[in-house]
Amino acid sequence: MTTHSQPLHRCGRVVAVGPHYWPVLLAILGLLLVTVLATTQASAAASSMSMSMVGDARQQPGDEHQQQQQLVSHIPIKQRPKSLHEQSQFHTLLALQRHGHFLLAPHRRFQEDNIRAAYTDPLNLPLTNSLPTQSASYYGPVSIGTPPQTFYFDFDTGSSNFWVTSSSCSNCPLTQGYDHKRSSSYRKDGSHFKIQYGIGEVNGYLSRDTVHFNLVALGSNSNNNHHNITVRDIVFGEATSQQAQPARLPAAGLIGLAFKSLAVNSVTPLLDTLFDKKMIPKNVFGMYLSTAVTGDRQGMLTIGGYDSTLFRGPLVYTPIVHDRWYVIKVGQLRVGSHVIVGESSAIVDSGTSCLAGPSDDVNAIMERINIDVDCGGMDTAPNITISIAGHPFTITPKDYTLNMGGQCQVCIQGMNLPKSAPYRWTTPLLLLPVVT
Repeated sequence: MTTHSQPLHRCGRVVAVGPHYWPVLLAILGLLLVTVLATTQASAAASSMSMSMVGDARQQPGDEHQQQQQLVSHIPIKQRPKSLHEQSQFHTLLALQRHGHFLLAPHRRFQEDNIRAAYTDPLNLPLTNSLPTQSASYYGPVSIGTPPQTFYFDFDTGSSNFWVTSSSCSNCPLTQGYDHKRSSSYRKDGSHFKIQYGIGEVNGYLSRDTVHFNLVALGSNSNNNHHNITVRDIVFGEATSQQAQPARLPAAGLIGLAFKSLAVNSVTPLLDTLFDKKMIPKNVFGMYLSTAVTGDRQGMLTIGGYDSTLFRGPLVYTPIVHDRWYVIKVGQLRVGSHVIVGESSAIVDSGTSCLAGPSDDVNAIMERINIDVDCGGMDTAPNITISIAGHPFTITPKDYTLNMGGQCQVCIQGMNLPKSAPYRWTTPLLLLPVVT
């Protein structure tokens, strides 16, 4: 007698079973059936222990069918409150949807990288001109920790590290610095760091925490266009000691925007981290600094690109010729019609307030500029023209002179660097022409 095997379908595959396997297969099926029945009975018995009986108390004990129908299970349900991070993600998602960005992330919570990748446009961080406080710098707010602790920072293209005054600093001008004991998202690193600036020095240790940015859409100053970016586990320095105040009040620290090769302890710069986590579309930033000391356009840091509403005309591109600093080649420097310097090199440094260069060249410049302390001579002072990539950029007396409460100071100074230095001039962004 010939017995034909029947195919068994499992996950879309056909398996042929020969006749000599049937006794084994039946035994396995029988064992599985017994196991399922035993498990079902055990589950029913366990469930009955957590159920309460409702209905007619006069019901007969033998009527098991009616008893089972009247069993009700009471399971209390409580809503878990959202954390601050989840609330931030939720509001960010709503903001993205209002601007036409819709995300599909099935079977998982909103994840940081997925949400931030939807920012396809650069965003702005408004800056404040500190000139009324007798300081030639610009600062903007950034928050650290959970809940956020907000501080002002200088954004420095001449360095790469991110640090903030610690609450435990003994000689810092800021009396209430970052307190990691108040942050639930703080993580200890503990590595010592020391940074020497052109003016000043900071010492302390590295820490990790969540960093928050409150940014605005390009070309907008409306509160309705704010975007909150939250990035977790950022490495930064807690400064426990400062000398000569490299960051002046109200700034609590510096955020370096230069290359990682310049960073102390090889810490990844904050801008690089934002790009690596897909929170900004490009690893690019722009900086707009004006002479205004009031209003909402005193300065702007654009991250992820540039803001074309802050200038007119085409952009001029020039190569960066160094792997640590933003060093560029410059052509002639003229005061009026007089050529003072031929071709040279300069660092574009937002952390420097005044144009600085070799003393002999600076003396030649100052001989042709006669501006008094009381600001007399401003109207007749000559322009300074610097050539970059073959394009002339004009710096007016109003640009190269600091007016602090009616007292004027020409912001040009001598600085003799060693011959091994990769640049001869320091060109602060403050003195570069601004067209608005």
